[in-house]
Amino acid sequence: MQKGFYVIRGSGAAQLSPPFPRGGQGIVLTADILDVPGGGVTLQIDVLHKNLADTSWTPLGSFVGITAIGLAPFDATGLMEQLAISYRVTGGASPQVYDMFYLDMLAPVWIQ
Repeated sequence: MQKGFYVIRGSGAAQLSPPFPRGGQGIVLTADILDVPGGGVTLQIDVLHKNLADTSWTPLGSFVGITAIGLAPFDATGLMEQLAISYRVTGGASPQVYDMFYLDMLAPVWIQ
């Protein structure tokens, strides 16, 4: 997992984390949101999963839309073999390509 990174709107496309292996049958993820832009901009974080033989990712679930500084939790069970996290900046009263969030993704907690 990365420590302290920016997610910028840019073209509006999703930005994917590197894939990582499943460490249990369930997962608890926490995003530590350190800075947010104003104007109703939202950070959408989706968790994806797939098996090694699969060629495409399947949505596992999503964090609640993030608009404020603080901790944002996510938990799920029934994981496939690999996971990845998708980040996308959306919305806003006056969207700009430079709208960005600064956050840490804390280490996952695995549920057996």
